[in-house]
Parts: sequence; C-alpha cells; structure tokens
Amino acid sequence: MNMEDGGGVTGALSVSAPMWRGNSKQAAIEFSYVIEPFSFAITRRSNGDVLFNTSGSNIVFESQYLRLRTQLPQHPHLYGLGEHTDPFMLNPTNYTRTIWSRDAYTVPTGTNLYGNHPIYFDHGGDLGTHGVFLLNSNGMDIKINNTAADGQYFEYNTLGGVLDFYFLAGPSPVRVAQHYSETVGKAALMPYWGLDFHQCRYGMRDVYEVAEVAANYSAAGIPLETMWTDIDYMYLRRVFTLDPNRFPLHLVPELVDYLHTHEQHYIVMVDPAVAYQNYPAFDKGVQDNAFMKWSNGSIYQGVVWPGVTAFPDWFAPSTQGYWDPEFSTFFDSTKGVDVDALWIDMNEDLEAKKDRIRKHEGRLRDQARMEHERRLRHQAKRNNERLIQQQQMRSFANWRGRRQHERPRKHLEETQKRRLLYGKL
Repeated sequence: MNMEDGGGVTGALSVSAPMWRGNSKQAAIEFSYVIEPFSFAITRRSNGDVLFNTSGSNIVFESQYLRLRTQLPQHPHLYGLGEHTDPFMLNPTNYTRTIWSRDAYTVPTGTNLYGNHPIYFDHGGDLGTHGVFLLNSNGMDIKINNTAADGQYFEYNTLGGVLDFYFLAGPSPVRVAQHYSETVGKAALMPYWGLDFHQCRYGMRDVYEVAEVAANYSAAGIPLETMWTDIDYMYLRRVFTLDPNRFPLHLVPELVDYLHTHEQHYIVMVDPAVAYQNYPAFDKGVQDNAFMKWSNGSIYQGVVWPGVTAFPDWFAPSTQGYWDPEFSTFFDSTKGVDVDALWIDMNEDLEAKKDRIRKHEGRLRDQARMEHERRLRHQAKRNNERLIQQQQMRSFANWRGRRQHERPRKHLEETQKRRLLYGKL
C-alpha cells in the first residue's frame, strides 16, 4: 500500500519492488479503509485476525514529518527494526528505536547501527506470524508503547518520503522471511571458498607474521581457506599503499602466490577515506575532482585511521574514473597485490573523533609516523635474530621451523567434491 503527498513532492525512492499479480480474492490478507476520517486496516483472510489498523489515531502527512500509528494486541511478540543492539524480542512498552545509519564505535547497548531495515515480524502464536515493511530511507523513530489512553500501539515517525508499505502474510516466520526476500531482493550467492575457515585479526606486525600464522594452521592440521589482513599492511594507514619495511612489494606477492599454490585465498582491507597527504592516491583524486567538497569549493576533511582524510564523492561523475584505476593498478595480478576479494571498511564520510582514534591505537598524522617508527625499533630490538633470518630468506617455503605446508589429502578430496556440488547450485 502506497500513500503519497498529493502536492507532487514525495521524496519516494526510485527503486521498485515486485507487486502482487494474483487475484485479490486469492490473497491471504484483505484491505479495508474508511474515508472520513481516513484510516485503513489489514486483516488475515483465514481467521479474521487484524494485522494492521490505523483507526486509533490521525495520520500526519507533512513535507518533513510523517506519522502513522497502528494498534497491536496486548503483549505482542515483535522482532526486527535492525540494525540495533536491543534484545532480540522488542520491548512492547515505552520503547523507541531510531532507524538511522550510525557508526556506533564499541557497539554500546541500546543503540542503532549501520543498517536500516524498517521491517518488523509480529509473531502471534496460533494466529500466525506476519511482517510489515516500510520502504522509506529517511531517518525515523519508531515507538512501541502501551498506555491506558491509547492501548498497545506501534507508531512510525519519519522525516520525509512516502508511506510505502508491504504487508507479508506468512503465516510462518519462515514464509515471512521468504516474502521479504522476494520483496527487497535476494542476496548474491557468495563464492564457494567463502564458506570455509577464514583467519583475520588486526595487529599483524609484518608480512612474515602473516605467513607464519598461515603455515601454523597447516602445522596444526587445521585447513585454512582464506587469510585476511587488516590495515596493518598500509604505509601510515594510507589506502593504496604498502608499508615498505613491514609489507614490501617484493614479498607480499610471494605470500599471495604461496597461498594460491596451496589452493588458499587472500583478502585485504580497503578504507575508501584517502589520507589528506601529498601522495599519489590523494594527488590523483584532487586532479580528478573526485572528493567531497564544501560549498566554497574546499575539500571536506575528516579524521579516520590515517589522520586527516578526504572522502570520495560517489555521486560525482568523475569519481568512478578515479577510483577504478587506483584499484586496477594497486591490485594488478602481475605488478601489484593479487587479492581474491576485498574487505570494504568505513565506506561513508564519517569523521571519527580524535580521542576515539587514539583509544583504538589510531594516531593523527604526526603521531602516526612516530608510532610507526617506535614499533619498528621495538620489533628490531626483540626480534633481531629473527629479522636477520627473514631478510636472508629466499622463499616463504623456507620459513624457519615451518612444517611442509600441505592440506590433508582427505580435506582436499572433500573440498573437490563439495565444489562440484556447489557449482550445480
């Protein structure tokens, strides 16, 4: 059901979802309405259960504020409205859930997170489960409460757009989930190797430690499918760079080749925020006019892991022409880092607070260099013998103390069988 502003300014999303094409008499739910004062209701055809009813209060439809309330049965079992850190079953009394993308660092309780999913499941036991999805990308507060004056209700308060509702009849939770995926689109099938065991952590000291961790999995008889590397590989945490001392260009491809030889994969992180420094990725972005700017034409600056940063403007026509060559050059299979997939992080123009970055071992521009040099001195002091042996090492296969890096034969055979099956899906 879609409700729009008759004045023509709607702010509706340009995407479309599949519509019901069957006969209305075949539908599992029925729609009814009252003209004056306007209200509508959704009823389950099989048992007469009222799923949605707006007759208890007026609908507000202003240019920057929409409000709609539906009555609920007492003691409802509601789920959804992600992403958040609230309990799995939503509190039916004095509860407000803000739906607005937010980088909630440290993931505190009772807060909204990155994703916006204005859908809820109402599980009615023997009466069945249904879902209600509001296709609206504006920021909103959803209130659930039970008062003596208004009874049990569920209320939308959104800053704009339209009221574009999809009612998912179920009647089982699984069927509601299936209806929802048919409405918003199904997720892409991930690669087969993405389903196996992966290793990832922040804080790898150098490429040798990455190689050592991968080798130790084989030494322990654990079949590792994919090795990940966080921003540790970057020089001063600048995107499209390799640290020349800890992750030199002549050794990282050797690590990748070694993993590929053993039917394993490699993934690294990419932060779209570009360090506001005199280095190729930033200079090219300035030249291509690819960064977000203030109204006076100056580049918008934020603070992320490398310190002061600029953010690519994904709506600017020139940005794709800047971004694609940066990827194709840095991740070139013959001259760069031949990764199998990328880990996208901080994919928005979010400005982190300086004290937050310091708390998480981040450093601003001047502090980053000092920290980098301190770590190198500390590493050289504690691991001098190991560093000498590493510098003399000709191949990762000659790593001191390493066992032969081979997957168990049984695992290889099972992997090949599963790949054949997966390819038929």
